[in-house]
Amino acid sequence: MSMKLTVSAGLLYAGLVIVVLGVGPASGQQAPDEIMDISRRMIGLQKAGKHAEALPLAQKALEMSEENLNPDHPTVAIYLEHLAALYRTLGEGVKAEPLLRRSLAVREKALGPDHLAVSYTLHNLAGLYAAEGKYAEAEPLFQRALAIKEMAVGPTDPIVAVTLEHFSILLRKTNRIEEAAQLESRAKAIREKNPPATSPK
Repeated sequence: MSMKLTVSAGLLYAGLVIVVLGVGPASGQQAPDEIMDISRRMIGLQKAGKHAEALPLAQKALEMSEENLNPDHPTVAIYLEHLAALYRTLGEGVKAEPLLRRSLAVREKALGPDHLAVSYTLHNLAGLYAAEGKYAEAEPLFQRALAIKEMAVGPTDPIVAVTLEHFSILLRKTNRIEEAAQLESRAKAIREKNPPATSPK
């Protein structure tokens, strides 16, 4: 992965991964079919770059999940993350921050502070702060996200590389070149060890 990748790209990537993690056994309960249908449509619009059209669907999915589940249910955090991702993409980071903070609180309470899903929220919130130039606020979040991922899936898993790459961008922006290079080297080694799957010819 090129080091020209943007923090917002990392946010979207993490958000999509959370859907896989959250709407399974870790959630404790499947979302109603209508919410899942709205979610699929929302993600389809996101992939097509139609973020403004996806926004009301994300808002509706969150409202429905809160109505059908306890507002502190971990599945609700999934929809908080998606709505935050859309606000972020649309340049409304001020609306994304409280959603991510709420998602973090929900996940920590329901799943525990060291759950893998918590690391994704930490990464997303760190990415938001980094994009806003709030490097002091972003750094400990990246550090914690990285530590949780390494503990949960091992230090050479590709999802660890995602946080290494985005954390290294922050370090370069704060002129900590040597530290950034170390993280980039680690991320590169992980990528080389885990090349993306290629389609059969």
